[in-house]
Amino acid sequence: MTTSTSQPNTAIVSVESEVINSNTKTHKLDCSWTIFTDKKQYGINSGGDYLSSLTNLGSFNTVEDFWIYYNLLQKPSKMPPDSTYHLFKSGINPMWEDTANKNGGKLVLTFKNNHRFYYNVDLIWENIVLGIVGETIDNERDICGVVLSKRGGPGSGSTERIAIWNRDANNQQNIEALKQNLLAAISYSGMDPGKLDIKYHVHSNSLSSSHNQKPGDLTPSSSSIDLNGSSGNLSRSSSQTSLNNLSNSVSSDQISNLNNNE
Repeated sequence: MTTSTSQPNTAIVSVESEVINSNTKTHKLDCSWTIFTDKKQYGINSGGDYLSSLTNLGSFNTVEDFWIYYNLLQKPSKMPPDSTYHLFKSGINPMWEDTANKNGGKLVLTFKNNHRFYYNVDLIWENIVLGIVGETIDNERDICGVVLSKRGGPGSGSTERIAIWNRDANNQQNIEALKQNLLAAISYSGMDPGKLDIKYHVHSNSLSSSHNQKPGDLTPSSSSIDLNGSSGNLSRSSSQTSLNNLSNSVSSDQISNLNNNE
């Protein structure tokens, strides 16, 4: 199930032993998804060098396989510094230069150490992933993938970022709808999204601004659009639907068994 182009780091746990019996009833997702990880290497360029630094953890296209992979990934709060997870639709590499990404951008949420009093980053990450894989956050199939990165020192000195990549940086209507669905997912986590730092970054600006950045990093503020503002009365229906679609598609016993693998 796992192929690798580099040595795994401590953010990776083996999934080799987790195999679903072929006779087990499964629930198909609309898309196949692939999980990558990497360890930040300073001075590495984008393109071929960056692609070789990625480790492919495997792919899934069923609800059951999703829960197996998800429960084997470390939570944001437990990730070591300078580690990144990339969850992308299969066939799309987590690179700005990829055909599906080159005309797009990313909606970035930044959780600095002083936000931890207000936010449960682990729960927000889970709800966002459920919404993306369940396709309730997506608009017009515009989402390519989502990136979770942890930068900085251990403990209170670290910063977590969640970035949702989309195909079209010029479609402001889709970007705004994506933002509202994202804020609804945060609201459904029981947290006020009003204090979050949310910006949209265009990939073409990222490519021209730095030779040593990777997709888990942020670009200078000149290449971003500030999307902060009043969240209004956000509906939780989209996130709730995604949770129901994924969680309720598997029996409680199955989910309990999968959670025991953590």
